[in-house]
Amino acid sequence: MMKRRTFLTGAASAAATVPAAFPSPAIAEGKRTLRLVTGWSQNTGGSGVATERVAKTINEVGEGTLEVKLEWNERFPKRLDAFDAVSKGDAEMYYAPETYWHKKSAGFNFFTSLPYGMTPLEQEAWLSVMGGQELWDEHSARFNIKPFAAGNTGCQMGGWYNKEINTLEDLKGLKIRIPGIAGDVLKRAGAEPVRLPRKKIIPALKSGTVDAAEWIGPWSDMNVGLHKAARYYYYPGFHAPGNVWALGLNLDVWRSLSKAQQELIGLACASEHRHSLAEFASRNGTFLTKLIQEHGIELKRFPRDVLNELGRISGDVVAEAVRKDALLKRIYKSFITSRYDLLRWAKYSDEAFMVARRAAFKFEAPRPARTVRRTPPSPEKKIIKSEFVPRI
Repeated sequence: MMKRRTFLTGAASAAATVPAAFPSPAIAEGKRTLRLVTGWSQNTGGSGVATERVAKTINEVGEGTLEVKLEWNERFPKRLDAFDAVSKGDAEMYYAPETYWHKKSAGFNFFTSLPYGMTPLEQEAWLSVMGGQELWDEHSARFNIKPFAAGNTGCQMGGWYNKEINTLEDLKGLKIRIPGIAGDVLKRAGAEPVRLPRKKIIPALKSGTVDAAEWIGPWSDMNVGLHKAARYYYYPGFHAPGNVWALGLNLDVWRSLSKAQQELIGLACASEHRHSLAEFASRNGTFLTKLIQEHGIELKRFPRDVLNELGRISGDVVAEAVRKDALLKRIYKSFITSRYDLLRWAKYSDEAFMVARRAAFKFEAPRPARTVRRTPPSPEKKIIKSEFVPRI
């Protein structure tokens, strides 16, 4: 068992003293019990694994001072129920992407993923070094929440479609399962965004209730079974270049914890954030190969004109979403300014290297013979011009 002293040097083991009015069962004989509710049901593909792992880490490293009791969304079947429960103190913690709370505030999207936003490394730079976490804390405090980045899917896929997308006109009238501000972007493009929980996506695709659906990426998508319900698998995931999963604590609970307990939770979240990103990167490649070679799925790249137009729309939608709120305008300004600096550096570092790495070096292991014919992705000829610029 991983020990507290190896994870949190010098941390105190005693629980903090809190007001007597604090709701049971949060305090019991010196041990703090925190109920963790989720925005999803238990599953084996990514989100469920990460939820269980972050709870287990806190339990093991806490060595009896903290106990996390995990409750799946059967208790709070509607996603916003979990958020409201933690905000009001009916539960102590939630684990979910903040974009689920989009209807509460458009600001939550900045701390999950924005269309044409930041990669996971860039998100980490913004949150940890460039002021993003402080803005996140200020924003979530409005709802009595203390937030942490506690997971990341990496860049997602564009989604599963039963119709080819050749022009922006092809999106018009399509019913697409997609949450958050990305749904607002597609609505502006003429599509009809639909909110559906994981268990209802496949029946909706098969019945024609929806024409397309995005989830996460090859690992999670194959575990859900989306490859059995749609023909085309589109990329890139312009709407989610790096999707953060968050651990949110009731702010009163957070303030009542000892410094050692607070640091333990923060480090457990940071550990899971790093681990889940690595896990998605490793598994997505393996599962993409399975989808292609064993199931014959057809990969499709969104056309360049469609991506450019969606980029323009994204800039308009995000800017409009923050205009009436002073705090959201500050978050927007910080995000856009940081994104600009990070985008400039990426052009000469990560992007340049990725292009160079595509050259035909005899560097990798021999590729297995292809058993399924598929259309190869079109090579990139230039960086897509982003229209995501300040408009305030």
